[in-house]
Amino acid sequence: WLKSFGPVAAMQPVGEPVVRKNYVQVLCCLCGVKIDGNPANMCVTCLKGQVDISEGIPKQVILPWCRGCQRYARPQGGWVLAEMESRELLSVCLKRIKGLQQVKLVDAAFLYTEPHSRRLKVKLVIQKEVLGKAILEQALIIEFLIQNNQCDECRRSYTRYTWAAQVQLRQRAEHKRTFLFLEQQMLKHDAHDRVTFITEKDDGLDFHFTKFSHAQAFRDFVASQAVCKSKESKQLVSHDKKSNVHLHKHTISIELCSLCRDDLVRLPNKVARQHGGVSPFLLVHRIGSAVYLVDPYTLRGLDVPSAGYWKDPFEAVCTRKHLREFMVLDVEVETQPARQQGSKHTVVASKNFAMAMVEIARVEDLGVNDDRISVRSHLGRMLHPGDYVLGYDLRSINLTSADDEALEKSCLEVVLVRKQVEKKPKKKKRSWALRRLAKTGGAGNKEREEQDLEDFQQEIEEDQELRECIDLYRAPELDPTAGEAGDESDSDMGALLEGIATAEDLVAAPGGWVEQEETAAAPRTSEEEEAIAAREAAARQAQRDQEAPADGG
Repeated sequence: WLKSFGPVAAMQPVGEPVVRKNYVQVLCCLCGVKIDGNPANMCVTCLKGQVDISEGIPKQVILPWCRGCQRYARPQGGWVLAEMESRELLSVCLKRIKGLQQVKLVDAAFLYTEPHSRRLKVKLVIQKEVLGKAILEQALIIEFLIQNNQCDECRRSYTRYTWAAQVQLRQRAEHKRTFLFLEQQMLKHDAHDRVTFITEKDDGLDFHFTKFSHAQAFRDFVASQAVCKSKESKQLVSHDKKSNVHLHKHTISIELCSLCRDDLVRLPNKVARQHGGVSPFLLVHRIGSAVYLVDPYTLRGLDVPSAGYWKDPFEAVCTRKHLREFMVLDVEVETQPARQQGSKHTVVASKNFAMAMVEIARVEDLGVNDDRISVRSHLGRMLHPGDYVLGYDLRSINLTSADDEALEKSCLEVVLVRKQVEKKPKKKKRSWALRRLAKTGGAGNKEREEQDLEDFQQEIEEDQELRECIDLYRAPELDPTAGEAGDESDSDMGALLEGIATAEDLVAAPGGWVEQEETAAAPRTSEEEEAIAAREAAARQAQRDQEAPADGG
């Protein structure tokens, strides 16, 4: 118990007698026992009786605990989720002990207590310098009483004011593929960890937060992933006239760009002139923090940033619902032109893009007539004779008068968009899966949502660049080694992440993962139970009739 900076006995090898040097011995100033000299001139027993280094340290401490979210309160503010006897919980307990700053903490550990006792015991070993240079070491046990409490979030959940800020994410489009992409980016970068809950609307999503700063950070994340614009507003909830404190509800409205991949757009004349007289009709080959366009007839690219797009916005002339299927008859790849120095638009750098003269015919005209069309396309490296390709047949699409005039000047007839890939049969399951966010509300068109999800998954299989920025997981209840022969789409998906055991794990809750009870199927009614029991009884009776021997046998 007593350590001093004075001389001590040297360590001797095992089996040899301990040789003690002749040190000066003194009498204890209190009890008179002979001891080796130390700065206090006291024996260990007297020193412990005279000095208590644990003075000022409480032996019982209250530990607030929220029953709603099962988090512990930190002394500096805030709540933290920690398991029993974990390092995080030990850190919270030590910070609640007053007086530890006056001593040196040597060791701390939990002692076993009954789980239902609602008590935690922590054994501490402390040191302190007393009476000169003498260092006294002592062990003590601190008891923590777990007290039920409510955090601010749980307390607010029982009132009308369950959130302090919300982000309204909207897009004026007929599909939700953009929301599916943003959802995967949120899950990958953990941008949903501060979201209280998500409400699904017909034209978008509402994200609710407990702090306005969290909503602002979420807005910055969306702006880094998509072309959007935002505006803020606030509503007064309550205020204190004496202290001049006001409580507001903040709303951030974010509007996403209505364009999507494979859309055919028509640039305004002003924008086309600003970029060196580029062709007004361009294809959207990628959407990110900017709109990436490509001229399918010259392979010239144009990147429109978010600020430039909202300054002079432009809409899509043709979308995916206008796509028609063509058959490739012949392909002649052209030599790639050299990049022009000083041009305002550059050649699109892609391993799949190359200018070519392609001879095509509409699939619906095969066997009916011999109409063939020769067009220039940027898909020279992807197309081969006999392939099927999707494109816009501008000869049969109704456009506005202004678009018709611009189309006559450009002399465009057919614009090829992408190669048609054979779709996976509906009965066959994919070996990979996507995680989704848990949402409330949303009584929309389920068939359209399922079709958008299927199109998005098909696009992931076709585009390798898109797969690189999305986390894919192994599908639950499916053997990764099982698969049909000749299926190359799943084998090229790359490494799949682990961590999914059941279908319920595919649903991610804001700030965590949804429990199994939240995503369980609805309970069966009494009529359904009776119908199932009747079918089972009929099946058992039919099996017994088959096993019984026939008459006269």
